[in-house]
Amino acid sequence: MLSMFDPRNMSTKEKVLFALNPSVYLINKGAEKAVEKIQGMSESPVSELQIETARQELLSQMAQAQARVAQELAIATRINTAETVEIEEFYDTSGKGGLSATINEGSITGGVTGEGRKVTKRIYKFTGWHEGAKEVFESQLNNEKNE
Repeated sequence: MLSMFDPRNMSTKEKVLFALNPSVYLINKGAEKAVEKIQGMSESPVSELQIETARQELLSQMAQAQARVAQELAIATRINTAETVEIEEFYDTSGKGGLSATINEGSITGGVTGEGRKVTKRIYKFTGWHEGAKEVFESQLNNEKNE
């Protein structure tokens, strides 16, 4: 299943889409495969479909992890080839909670609520190309051809 993400098996269009946004490409590819699989299993028992659903969820998580790695590698390559790099990081952590109680004729009810979120955002700004950038890209091309 993961061999479908091998760049050697991708068309030029797929390679470009993967390079532009690996997460979206991989999620879309996984969804296509899941739909194909479910269409082929239309007469299978429910338990088999549940097992396949769990399997597809696991494959989707793996594809998302691969997409994150590919994205980080692309960022690292650009950092390696840029003349100047500015990285801004933003962190926002917030939370709220509540406690309630109601007393009626002969009954008491209470409740507790809570909510929390953490937002992390990184902004990369690349300027120019350093003198060795061409060699970096050529070595990457040679490595891909040799694989």
